[in-house]
Amino acid sequence: MAEKEKTTQKPQANPRTYLISSTQLVTLMKYLMNQKYGEVKTIMDMLSTLKQLDPRVGPDFVVDKGEANGGKK
Repeated sequence: MAEKEKTTQKPQANPRTYLISSTQLVTLMKYLMNQKYGEVKTIMDMLSTLKQLDPRVGPDFVVDKGEANGGKK
């Protein structure tokens, strides 16, 4: 039998930040609740810790660094 390759992801030095709507979050959580508990528990725990965006700040305030400088690094 072929053994599964174990892949580990290295943490990113500067993790990206994303905005997710409550509708997208609910859809994702509903999907995950239909999967095997052991496979998704860590992800669901992580998603449950997402912080709400301050109502004084709109999602358009967060600009992709690539967009801000014309796509140049």
